[in-house]
Parts: sequence; structure tokens; C-alpha cells
Amino acid sequence: MNTIKEHQSLLIRRESKDVLGRRALNLWILAAVLTATFTAISFSKASTAYLEKRMNDPFTNWVNIDLSEYSPGDTSKLLDSLRDTTISRRYAFDAIQTEVNSDITLVYSSNSETKTRTFKTLLYEDLTCDFIAAVLDESNIIGKSCISLQRLTSQSLGIILTQEAMSKLGYDNPNDYPAFVDFRCNSEGADTIGIPMVDDVHARSPLPLIAVVNRLPMNKQVLAAKLIDKMRIIGTDDEKACLNLNRIEYARDLCFFIPKGALDSDSASLVSALTPTYVKYLDWIERDTTSMPARLSSWKEGQFWHVWCKDDVPLETVNAIRDTILERLSTKGIVRLYDYKKPEDDVKAANDNVISAHLLNLNTIDEFNKYLKDTFDLQIEMTQVNQRKNFAAVSTMANILTVALIVFSIIAIVIFIVNMMQSYFQKVKRNLGTFKAFGISTRELIMVYMTIIVGIVIAALAIALGATWCCELTLNALDITKPDGSAHLDLWNARTLWAIVIIMASTVLSVLTVMRRLLRHTPGDLIYDR
Repeated sequence: MNTIKEHQSLLIRRESKDVLGRRALNLWILAAVLTATFTAISFSKASTAYLEKRMNDPFTNWVNIDLSEYSPGDTSKLLDSLRDTTISRRYAFDAIQTEVNSDITLVYSSNSETKTRTFKTLLYEDLTCDFIAAVLDESNIIGKSCISLQRLTSQSLGIILTQEAMSKLGYDNPNDYPAFVDFRCNSEGADTIGIPMVDDVHARSPLPLIAVVNRLPMNKQVLAAKLIDKMRIIGTDDEKACLNLNRIEYARDLCFFIPKGALDSDSASLVSALTPTYVKYLDWIERDTTSMPARLSSWKEGQFWHVWCKDDVPLETVNAIRDTILERLSTKGIVRLYDYKKPEDDVKAANDNVISAHLLNLNTIDEFNKYLKDTFDLQIEMTQVNQRKNFAAVSTMANILTVALIVFSIIAIVIFIVNMMQSYFQKVKRNLGTFKAFGISTRELIMVYMTIIVGIVIAALAIALGATWCCELTLNALDITKPDGSAHLDLWNARTLWAIVIIMASTVLSVLTVMRRLLRHTPGDLIYDR
């Protein structure tokens, strides 16, 4: 038994050199084919993952209907029709949401200069609806998690911004996102009561930032509640605009947002900021737990604080106390807030000019679109849906091409191995006949060449996987990625594993079949080429 093992070992060492060819050419050819195969598989996997991510847009099933050319009366008829359960069941949608297509101007600082920027905005009646839940889907959130939907209501003043909008406001790093962003509000005359102004007629009204997201529907950059539209009314009803800071009660009410961990659990830090100059003017300082409304809640954890002044304290002193707190605690991330009044009942927001409907099944969208066209002369905004259909088609094609590539690679490898074995056999068949004549069985010879060929394939696989992985690491190190930051190659996945398993199985089967056919002849036939 030991003699046979020694013969096998000797055969493997000697025959391996001949099978590999000059300078191991056969190994490198096989490694090149496998490298191309694994690179294609890696690229296909990364691409299909990217397409799937784009296809599973959190609000793709929410389709938009533009009502900009509709009168309020016609809109009411449309809403009554869509709320009919017969219609909703027929076209498979379970929720509708009215929206206002508007603009919001925000204030920011850049290089010690105050600037403003206007963003396209969608305003919603209720920030607890299913549509907002889709927008705040975990896959759409940038940076830290947003506040829970349970803390949002139709009275929430918070706004949702896209990452692009935040970048335009000077925030490129998610770790630097603020708790509040400043809305530019008409506050003419507020400078007379000590309110800092942006220009002659506008001041900064801080609004809570709910979340920063990748995308918003209809290519908008800001999403907020319609309450903001009611609170910012200007013109003849300027005195009803709750965001107008030209109010003495806003100036006297010193309210602050303190980020979590910025101060001690008590008010000692805040008191020390005022001692000894102003403490005699104070009634008390307290951590606000009741009077500050939940509608001012931000994504960022923190506390609301009130600094109450005595009733007879002059406004100038109140402003000085405010400035002292902001100056001494500026590094703590403190924000001056206003407990905005609620709008009066007769104040109305702009008319709805967009309706969103949540489809349970995208297969009904064409019928639903036809119904709207025939009945109301309206059309659904199909961009998102068409994108999803296109992504699905491309993803299917990519999967088919991946399978075809693996099959082609296996066929190429099998053909290469068969040709290599047949060519090699013609050179050494007399030697093989001699081996058989000396008593080495066909089974032992098959095991020898099986070991050689499988060893070559394993070595080629190792080279190919190493080369592909190095390419993936190099691209990542050079930051050569897709638009969403994902990698162009994804080597370590189930497709690669299946390809390796199939390639190895095909190799074993090919060697077994070829060697059995070539070695079925007698030693004499092999030696004398009969």
C-alpha cells in the first residue's frame, strides 16, 4: 500500500509539470478565465443590489396627482370619489393624502455672512400619516434616527430636509446636523424690541429639524406640516402670522433648547452664566417639562429651559440676559426658541394642489390612471413607478446575464480541461500503457490525474478570487463607488459560492469522464497506439 502511495506521489509531482505546461501556462489561462468570471459576478451582484435599493424606494407605491390647475370645488369632488370604498377597492389603494406644493426660505450662516436659500416644499395636513412613515423609512434616513412618529402630530412644526438641502445650508457631515433650522419670517419692526434681524423686515424663526433623508417625492427638498403655512401668513393678515417675531411676549419669554449632556442635571450651569450681574432680576430658572409644546420636538435629544424674569424687569434687561446666556453657553449648542402662538381658527393654509394615493399593488396603476384621465382629466405622476419598473427589468436582465455568464464560464472551463487532457494524453499514452502494464490500475491513474487537475483548478480559483478581491479593495480605497456610496464590486456573496461549487463539480465530472474514456484501452493498445 505504501508503494502505491509512493508511486502516486511520484506521478503527481512529475505529471503536474507536464499538465501545467511551459511556465504553468495552463494555470494562468485558467486563472484569467476565472478572474473575468468572478469580476463579472461581483459587478453583477453589486449592481443588482444597487438596483434593488433604488427599486425599493420607500414611497414608490405613493403616486402623486397634480391638482395645480384644478379649482377647490373640483378638488372636493375628486376627493369624494377617491374616498369611495368601491373605487379604492377597484384600484387597490388604501390611503390618500392631500398636499400643498409650496416654497420655504431658510436662513443660514456661511463664512460669518448671513445668507438665505429657498427650497421647493411639500406641506402635509398630518405628519403621522402612512406617507410620512414611508418618507421616514430607515432606508431613507441620513445620519441618526429621526424622532418617532408617535411624537409627531398635525400640530408639529418640525420639517424634514433632504441631504442635498442640508448641504446647501452648509451641513455636509451628518454628525453636525443641528436640532433646529432657521425659517426666514416677516417680522418687520421686531428690531425695536431687540429681536436680531436678518434684514430690514425679516428675522430668524427656529423650526425643529425632524429628520434628514435621501429623497423626497416630486424632487422636493423640504417636507413640513400645513400648520407652518397658516403661521407664516403675511400681507393684510400680518398681525395673525404666528411666526412674526414682532411680539412683546416673544421678546420677554426666554426659552432655550439645551442639547442632551450640555448642562448638569440641575440649573447650576445656567445660573452661573448670569451670576452675579442679572440674577437679581430673575424670578426662577427651570427645566421646562409642561408648557413647551411637543410640536417643537426635534430629532436631537435635549431639554427645554425657561428663564423667567420678574414682571417689572425692563425689556432691555431681558435682552441683555438673553445675550449673556447665548454668549456664555454658545459652545454648548444652545438655541433660543420661541413658544409660538397657535394660528386663529379663521386662518387658512393654501389650497391643496397635490394628492397622494398609496397603491397596494402597482399592477393596477395603469387602470387607475385611465380612470382619473377619463373621469377628471387628470394623470398620475408616473416617474417613480416607471423607474421601479425599469429597475425591475434591468435587475432581471442582470440576473439572467449573471447566470448565463456562469454557465458560459463553466462550459469554457470544461472545454479547456477536456482539450488539455486529450492533448496531454496523446503525448503520454504510451507511458500510461506502461504504467498499467506494471500493475497500476485505471482507478489509481484516474485519482492521480484527478488530483492534478483539481489542484490546478483550486490554485486558479485562489488566484482569481485574490485578484478580484484586490480589485474590489483598491476601488473602495480610492473611493470609486456608486452615487449612493455603495461598492462597484461585491465578491463575497452566494453567487460566488455557487459558482465555485459548480466549477469544482464540473471539473471532477469532466476529468472522470475523459479519463475513463481514454484509459479504457488495454496496456498494449496504449503502448502500440492501436
